[in-house]
Amino acid sequence: MLFAAKRSLFVIGSLLALMGAVELLDLLGGRWLALDQFGIVPRCWSGLVGIPLAPFLHCGWSHLAANSLPFAILGLFVIGRGERTFWAVSASIVILGGLAVWLFGRGHSVHLGASGLIFGYLSLCDKKSRCLIPLSYANPSGTLKPPINGSKHTGRFLDDYCIHTYMMLKSTPAR
Repeated sequence: MLFAAKRSLFVIGSLLALMGAVELLDLLGGRWLALDQFGIVPRCWSGLVGIPLAPFLHCGWSHLAANSLPFAILGLFVIGRGERTFWAVSASIVILGGLAVWLFGRGHSVHLGASGLIFGYLSLCDKKSRCLIPLSYANPSGTLKPPINGSKHTGRFLDDYCIHTYMMLKSTPAR
């Protein structure tokens, strides 16, 4: 149990350290390196490269700081379900969410940051509750809409639905 907790902290801490290292490299590289150009660029073939990279790229230290605490807390929640589940869920959120941003995102722009991953983690509800509406689409007014305006979260519902359905099927006993 203690080993699993330490391992979970190590994984989440390592991912946060990687995000910080990438931001430092981007800062030190200046215009010569300009890592932010490798984010998701909607409907541009070269922008597909940004899908796996976008969660590690941030437009400044304040953006990284704003994503760090929610990523750490929700990441620990998700990794608590098992490290294998954490990696599978994280990969599907990054790929499905990134494809949605690439398809529906605002054109002539670069999309960066871990907020898509964070909202994907937020959408995972308790597998025993079997709720039908992903948490990232429920807001205090009771209506269904993305929690943040912007195209980055446009495809989150499909992403959440696929992951939630997988989690429900995995927890349902065979008859």
